[in-house]
Amino acid sequence: MNTYIQVRDSVDDLIEGLSRLTINRRTYDRIRNTNPNNTVERAVRFIYLSKTAFNGMYRVNQQGLFNVPFAGQQHRKLFESQALRAASTRLQRRELRVGDFAESLAAARSGDLIYCDPPYTVLHNNNGFLRYNESLFSWSDQKRLAKLADDAARRGAWVIVSNARTDHVRTLYPDFDAITVYRSSCVSARADSRRRVSEFLFVSRT
Repeated sequence: MNTYIQVRDSVDDLIEGLSRLTINRRTYDRIRNTNPNNTVERAVRFIYLSKTAFNGMYRVNQQGLFNVPFAGQQHRKLFESQALRAASTRLQRRELRVGDFAESLAAARSGDLIYCDPPYTVLHNNNGFLRYNESLFSWSDQKRLAKLADDAARRGAWVIVSNARTDHVRTLYPDFDAITVYRSSCVSARADSRRRVSEFLFVSRT
């Protein structure tokens, strides 16, 4: 969220900070091992690591320390000034909040558009790689989200929820249209083991 705020409010300083960095292991290790207090520098660090870490992942260990290895020299751009400035323009006069999803859903009114993208935890947590999500977003949270999304839709808001394509998840959204969408999975360390995966996109019928 801090990065969104800095894009909105301090895009010139953000671009200047990113412009001073190069993509190589030495710089990567240095940025990875920093913990800046300055809000712009924190945003610079986040963007740099998300662009140069393996598979673009931002992951921390139990101590809260970033632990994704360097992706290597991939001849990619670290950032695009034009894209950041365009995003900054779009974010002007926009309110950005951090809080439980219940707060935002409770405030939704007729004509509002809500998109929810929760961690894909499923019933009984028997879902392989996603097992770690139970501590972040439990099945009880999934049911709570579904109830609040339905309430918001009944008040006239347009609600879209992406989630795992499982029968248990489908039962949480009986009054939503369930659309199957496909995407490429980039989770595996080996490129030849990555595949297309399917997900549900639940869309309210308001």
